[in-house]
Amino acid sequence: MDDVLHKIETLYFEHIVSEDGILDDEGESNVPLENNNNVRYTFTDSNDYGKRSDNEIKKIKCINDCMEALSLVHMFIHQNCESFKPMYFMPDSHQRKLIEDDAPPDDALPDDVPDTNSDPLSECLEEMTIVD
Repeated sequence: MDDVLHKIETLYFEHIVSEDGILDDEGESNVPLENNNNVRYTFTDSNDYGKRSDNEIKKIKCINDCMEALSLVHMFIHQNCESFKPMYFMPDSHQRKLIEDDAPPDDALPDDVPDTNSDPLSECLEEMTIVD
């Protein structure tokens, strides 16, 4: 199970999160697809709506179906296998910082409000390397 989880997370990182990735995550249903429902993922070199060939449309549909299946497997592993917790490419120290900086305490004064200009997730992704 660990190998499956590692392969899914590595695939996502190498092909979407990485600067050299070949896929763009445009967000759920944000990409109109000719004669089909909207999709989430496109290839970095995909043509704009209306300029895609039939084969390119098939490729975009295929990658969206594959990513949806991988997402379901990923979620299943995390919900049903206690020993495999989500990695989401973030060390525990960054996860704690995100939770701590989520919102100021109810009784916070303006001077007590934490700085919201930092982006721990982006900082973490910049520091990451994939180890085989």
